[in-house]
Amino acid sequence: MIKSAGDVIAFGETHGWPVAIKAAYGGGGRGMRVVASAADAESALESAQREAEKAFGRSESYLERYLEWPRHVEVQVFADQHGNCIYLGTRDCSAQRRPSEAHRGSAGPRDPRGHSAQDGRSAVKDGQGVRLRQRRHGEFLYQDGEFFFWR
Repeated sequence: MIKSAGDVIAFGETHGWPVAIKAAYGGGGRGMRVVASAADAESALESAQREAEKAFGRSESYLERYLEWPRHVEVQVFADQHGNCIYLGTRDCSAQRRPSEAHRGSAGPRDPRGHSAQDGRSAVKDGQGVRLRQRRHGEFLYQDGEFFFWR
């Protein structure tokens, strides 16, 4: 949990700006503030905690790196009962609209450094390591040539 604006600044200096202050007991963007620089840390933290306290009865907050224009990407694998596991592909789900999946079928982001193949190999290795016996996907956020684990 964030104790002070100094925690926000240390996180931003370590992980890069902007960062997001998020209410630990919140949701829907309530109690969230995007902090672009160290100069904004104190006022953003106070504002986020005030809103969280008012909306959720608790002011505890945590930090995340804020991605300004990420893509929502899924890496898919399929495994059978014999230990075989294959990489099915990567798809971009950024255009997905709840509850419809009509726009979910597009190919994943193009990355000249070959992240898709690398992530496919990693997903197969992980699937085999946990003795996966079904179709499964890992969800990531992708921005500026980097993948960030989401869920």
